[in-house]
Amino acid sequence: MRLFPMTPVQSRGLLVGAAGLLCLISWKAGYQPALQLNQREVRHIKELRHHLTDVETIVSSAGGISAWLHLNGQRLARFRERVPQEAQLPQLLNRLVEQLKMSDLRVRNVTQGNLEPVQDGGTPLLIDGLPCVRLPLTITAEGRYLVLLRMMEQLTSESFPAVVSLQQVTLQRKQESNAVLDIVLNLSLYLVKPPSDG
Repeated sequence: MRLFPMTPVQSRGLLVGAAGLLCLISWKAGYQPALQLNQREVRHIKELRHHLTDVETIVSSAGGISAWLHLNGQRLARFRERVPQEAQLPQLLNRLVEQLKMSDLRVRNVTQGNLEPVQDGGTPLLIDGLPCVRLPLTITAEGRYLVLLRMMEQLTSESFPAVVSLQQVTLQRKQESNAVLDIVLNLSLYLVKPPSDG
């Protein structure tokens, strides 16, 4: 017994509707995500090609791959020499204070924080297999702006026996008629920790 008799036109319409529904489901479930993934991959390939072009330009300007490798090998060796062991920290801090005293800045205080591991993309940064750490330092001083610039150039130059980065500088004039500034410097010194004796 048929409850709803269907004409041939209605049954074809039902089949066309079911086919359309299946097409929509397959588009949403399969083809659309695949298309979006493909578009993301195409964008990623374009970005990689752009970076590759930049790298090729840098290598070419250095005189070729072997010249570029040699130049960067030298830079890496100089960088390694400037990242001392944690045991050298007292001498390094003494050198820093001496450098500050030799400048015309009047240093009021140098305080250090705790050693913090350096992260590179969420993983610990290793230098020759040893973990790199940074020591935050806060220096309060007073002096003229040009003197501060000269002192910072000395601390961040390759002649200073450590890698120093400047996180923040706060400057405030002491008096309106005076060029002397109150200075707060937030620096970091970078070191490598020896392996623990377990």
